[in-house]
Amino acid sequence: MTAQENAANAASGASAPGGDAPRGGLRARFAGRWQIPLLIAAVAALYTGITRQAARYRPVSFEEHLERVADLREANALGRAATYIKYLLSQPDRPVAERGELYRLYAQIAFQAESSLTAHGIANTKAIISNLQQAREDGAALAALDWYALGEAFRWAGQWTESIDALGKALEAGMTPADSIRRKIVEMRLATTAPTDPKNVSDVMAVLSAADASPANFFWAADLTIDRLLSAGQADEALKLVKQAEKRVEDSTAQLSVRYLEALCLRAMGRPDEAEGLLRRIRDEWTTRDELWARTGWLLGRLQQEDDRPQMALALYDEVLRSFASGELKWACELGRAECLARLERFDAARDAFERVIEQRGAWDRSRYVTAGAVRSALIVIAERLRGAEAFEASNGYYRLGLKLTGPEAVAQRAHYTGQVAANCRSLGVRAREAKDARVSARWFVEAGRLNLAQAEIETQERFQAEALEAAAENFDAAGQTDEMIRALTKLVARHPTNVRRSAGMFRLAQALEAQGRYAEAAASYQEIMTVYRRLPDALSSMVPLARCLIRQGGDKAQRGVAILTEIVDDLGPEEVFTPRATEYREALFTLAEFYTQADIARFPNRDELAISRLEDALALYPAATEAPKLLFLLGESYRRSAQRLRESLKKELDARTREESARAADDRLRRAVESYERIVARLAGQDGSALSESEQLYLRSSYLYRADCLFDLGDFAAAADGYREAQWRYEADPSAVSAGVQLYHCFVRLGNANEAKMALARLDWLLKKLPESAFEARRGMSSKAYWEGLVARLEQTSGDVLAGVR
Repeated sequence: MTAQENAANAASGASAPGGDAPRGGLRARFAGRWQIPLLIAAVAALYTGITRQAARYRPVSFEEHLERVADLREANALGRAATYIKYLLSQPDRPVAERGELYRLYAQIAFQAESSLTAHGIANTKAIISNLQQAREDGAALAALDWYALGEAFRWAGQWTESIDALGKALEAGMTPADSIRRKIVEMRLATTAPTDPKNVSDVMAVLSAADASPANFFWAADLTIDRLLSAGQADEALKLVKQAEKRVEDSTAQLSVRYLEALCLRAMGRPDEAEGLLRRIRDEWTTRDELWARTGWLLGRLQQEDDRPQMALALYDEVLRSFASGELKWACELGRAECLARLERFDAARDAFERVIEQRGAWDRSRYVTAGAVRSALIVIAERLRGAEAFEASNGYYRLGLKLTGPEAVAQRAHYTGQVAANCRSLGVRAREAKDARVSARWFVEAGRLNLAQAEIETQERFQAEALEAAAENFDAAGQTDEMIRALTKLVARHPTNVRRSAGMFRLAQALEAQGRYAEAAASYQEIMTVYRRLPDALSSMVPLARCLIRQGGDKAQRGVAILTEIVDDLGPEEVFTPRATEYREALFTLAEFYTQADIARFPNRDELAISRLEDALALYPAATEAPKLLFLLGESYRRSAQRLRESLKKELDARTREESARAADDRLRRAVESYERIVARLAGQDGSALSESEQLYLRSSYLYRADCLFDLGDFAAAADGYREAQWRYEADPSAVSAGVQLYHCFVRLGNANEAKMALARLDWLLKKLPESAFEARRGMSSKAYWEGLVARLEQTSGDVLAGVR
């Protein structure tokens, strides 16, 4: 409550309760109220004061705000300056142009706070970028320092493309020192471009030619330029630059660094001894284990390595690596160390060292000392060396590492390396096959085939794609993987219709299909070869296989197949296609002869005579052929069957003379059969049994028995007995000896020799006790042991009566 109110209240309280106040004039009425005039006077004085102050008030201008911000920045009160700008920006009615300038200033404050730090915070980095971008949107013109701040912020954020652009604008705006900015630009650009990039060369040369460039930046530029010149084979120019650098640097450490560059030049000029001497003097003078010490150690290692002193080089690399756990020189020494281990033939350790280098590719990918190409080249050289030494598996380890460093754009290299790995796997498969290790051999061949398929997908040239698919098919074939082989050949045939190797691929595909019993598909492929490639050798080579596949399908197709073979053998065409010297002619004759031995007698009633004719021709033309035992056996069988059919016909023949002629013909054919079997015995019996194929062993064993059978049928029981006895003796451990023994018993019965017959039965009994059941089970088509035991038992039971009659 105010004094006036108190006073009023007090005056009010003085009046009589329930009555009116005393009445009188104004003077009397205000006689106790002197405060009111005083209040009026005070209000008037206040109004006058306020009016005068309002007349003198002037608001703070934007420039004055900027001055206050500048004062705070100069006093390094950066937090207060930032807060002040935020306050100014919070005023919604502030003009856009002023806001742009405030954003620019805020970014400068953030840059001022961040630039002195070695580790840069995300918040300030983003603040610099976002505020300068906002400033530009609001129309603020960025000065050189603003562009520099923006470029640095982008660099701290890892946005190097944007950083390079902003720093370039800073240079255009006159930002200094230009040599330092150019160095930053080049170092960022080197992350994605080569030192020889024209922009890099231009900036580096600008630093070299700048009179105000710092010694450190000048040496940096000289170092890069010398490296570029040496890479271009311009060692003389590089050495001239070294001499210029000697005049520009005064610091003793810098002088030693220049001498290191001189050693690089001497090495490139073919003066390794001078280079080594210079480097050793540097290391004698400079023992601090810094970059200069590491560089001299690495270069000394290279010199030792190039002089074929890998052990000494290895020691130098290891010395550097003990002091440098990161950086370009570490990986340069790691690479050199891996190469030295390989040169010392410590290939496993070298491979591990190379793997470590490759795993850390991100640490050296843009290094001047280590490049993916250099590592890959070192790996491939070692891989080729191991391949030449037939260390195929070890060679593949290096090829595979090389593939890791071969980008998708290097198609030719990737395809070549993949093909080399496949070739090594094939060589391993051949080696295992020669060692009779079928399982390992198949595994390597399959791996080779899969790699060839991968190679075909990598190759871009049609010729090489087709060759890779053909190699894949060959490897799958060697592995016994016919399905995979067919798939590879199907790709070859389908994808490369104009390739010169298509006909050969289709021929192999047809052969594979035929081997799988897919005769219709095989015949279609053979037929296409003969139609599309009729002038190529593959077309001629397809004739016999086509006929073979048609025969396998039977019916009318078999008739067509026989017609093709007959046309070849009998030269029924308009011109001679093959002579007997041709492989195709021989195959056609053999196939035709074998077909007749198995032909359906309903379609070919005279099949045995047709077979005999073709078999006799084949043996006459090719007596030394490896197929001769088979042909002789088929010939003997054909004569036997022909004789049996003639003898069967005698039962129905009524004419005595015809019967007599047929009987003589049948006997003659049995004798011819005997001759065929004897030729087989003469050809094979003298050879080591283990050297004979399974088929040859069968032909020989059967020939012994069938020869005796024919003699028995001729009634020459003495000769037959000799034949069965020889068979029994030769195959004593085989169930066929039992069969021969039974027939031997019958021969002696026919000869009337009771004693020999009894001895034959006794020997049979002994043989059956000697031979295990498994021997009979193993022989396909042979009756069981129990059957033979029963048969011999019956012969023994009836032998008394039979032999009594013999006596």
